[in-house]
Amino acid sequence: KKDKTAIIRDYKTGKPTERIGQNYKYQLYLYKLLLDCAPERLPKDVRLESAELIYLSPAEEEIVTLKLNYDQNEYEEFKELIKKVWSEIMHLGIR
Repeated sequence: KKDKTAIIRDYKTGKPTERIGQNYKYQLYLYKLLLDCAPERLPKDVRLESAELIYLSPAEEEIVTLKLNYDQNEYEEFKELIKKVWSEIMHLGIR
């Protein structure tokens, strides 16, 4: 049986960087978390393994793609960060 995988692609405009910065990495992990929380969005036999930032710029002649292979340890650390942020939000006491 052939392994079926999916890739998240996030299209960006502007000048690309040489590597994925921390903020974009968090953004790509958030997309994974959202899909993991809504498994009906992907077929059951498809596994989400990576994400890409694809830079499109009318001024540039090339398309630049930066790839992130999801790492389980980084993903778990990201989920813990999200839990802490959510807890802070819930304790703001906004009325």
